[in-house]
Amino acid sequence: MISETVRQELRDAFSKGKGRAYLHILEKGDDGIQDELLFFCLNNVVRDTQIEEGRAEWLLSIIDLTDRSEFYSSQIIDALVLAKESRDVEQLSELAALLCKRGVERAKSVIYEKFNLQEFNQSYLCGIEIVDIDGLEGLLHVATVIGDRLLSDQGYEDWGSVFFHACETLGREETIQFLQEHTCSNPNVKAYFEEISKYLPAPNSTGENVSPESTWQRYSLARVLSDIEHGKGKYPSYYSRFSRRATKEEFVQLYQNFLAEERKEQLIRYLWIFHRRQMPGLPRKLVTLAEDDDRNIQLAALIVLSNYQVDIVRDLAIKFCQSQNAQTLSAAIALFIHNYEQGDHRLIESALVQIKELIVTQPEGDHVLQQACQNVIKLFERNFTEELSECLVWVYENTPYSHHRALVTRQLITNNLMPSDLLYECQFDCVKNVRETAKEHISKDATA
Repeated sequence: MISETVRQELRDAFSKGKGRAYLHILEKGDDGIQDELLFFCLNNVVRDTQIEEGRAEWLLSIIDLTDRSEFYSSQIIDALVLAKESRDVEQLSELAALLCKRGVERAKSVIYEKFNLQEFNQSYLCGIEIVDIDGLEGLLHVATVIGDRLLSDQGYEDWGSVFFHACETLGREETIQFLQEHTCSNPNVKAYFEEISKYLPAPNSTGENVSPESTWQRYSLARVLSDIEHGKGKYPSYYSRFSRRATKEEFVQLYQNFLAEERKEQLIRYLWIFHRRQMPGLPRKLVTLAEDDDRNIQLAALIVLSNYQVDIVRDLAIKFCQSQNAQTLSAAIALFIHNYEQGDHRLIESALVQIKELIVTQPEGDHVLQQACQNVIKLFERNFTEELSECLVWVYENTPYSHHRALVTRQLITNNLMPSDLLYECQFDCVKNVRETAKEHISKDATA
């Protein structure tokens, strides 16, 4: 009988992809936790699928440890048929493809059937798996189905994700030639090829190929100022992205506008511009805004201040470590990045404990946790010191993002700061790089 405490710990480990989930099944089997294991197979809990690795292979390796592999396999294939969330389809189709390669009946036909339904706008769902299973003939099927959709739905677009996957795995020239050979006889393939051709590299003025996917459109200063004036954009990324490419003259003008601005909707957007690039100076106004009653203004100002190495910023960091707001505590950690002094780890460790307690009751808890983890990682990278190791371990244990865990794992292992029990379980982590780093380190120690 598994206690509720152990069950909760296992759910947390499966959710984050930690090696301790694998080790539990290895050592004790899946008795009493079949429902938990099945849930994480059928539901994709990866937080950021654009950055983090998929977990299909890891989950299948865990299923292999049980005596119920046929049961889990059957449930996975049945779930793919009914899945309605694109995230879940992505993981289920990857699992089904792996099962197909093992000779599991129905896996291939279900992948094709799910793709043919075209329930989603992302052609890579099941499309990539079809190419992995049947190569160029699989790509032909994808092109025929997507081409038919392009011809019948004028509003549909395809960015060529399956095509580029085929180029990477099957060869670029072979893939293009194969599709071109079928454009004359198959109007659907012709429509598909014309669509993905929009994203093929085109020669620039020097004769070099430039992919349209990598071309960033630089908006004019006039447009950015107009957007600020009209309060456009709810997130900082657009404005901070512009600032990285702004000329010195443009940056000075934006700084002068910030100094003169008092309206909150406009003011916060000027602050966003300076998130990743220091202002030409450190105005008193910025320090004042760091204590503004408006939480959004305050947090935006604190992020800007985190770029500075100056006593007043360090004073604010110490002060805000006493905050009872998780977002402010996370921002306080960022203020230490350029202003850390020996012994400050105690303040940061205390802030992290408070953040963990507060995010349960405060909105946007996951976002705050993500920011806190990122700030700890940046802090250590800038101020390598053994006394920050406990903060890295905190990130390892608490981050829901596997790429964060991969970053701190490498730092801890490389600097011989990783606790032995965590080092051992890292060999079974869902992230391939984490597994390899841990095994390599353990191997070196064994031969030393």
